[in-house]
Amino acid sequence: MDFLNIMAYDGGYPHSTYNYAVQSLDYWLNRGLPKDKAVLGVPFYGRSQTAYVGYAALVAQDSQAPYKDNVG
Repeated sequence: MDFLNIMAYDGGYPHSTYNYAVQSLDYWLNRGLPKDKAVLGVPFYGRSQTAYVGYAALVAQDSQAPYKDNVG
């Protein structure tokens, strides 16, 4: 296998935290996946419990959004 895409989002609410990404990577690395074959997929959208919001809209709402797990 060339690589494994690890999609680290939509794991509950909030749907894409840093901790969830770390846990997702650790899950596969601890099962023998070489680090150089792990590709982490992250979302470029936001999600509340009722709606999805695009990346540009999140940054327009809060300029610090790229550095946060939660906005609004």
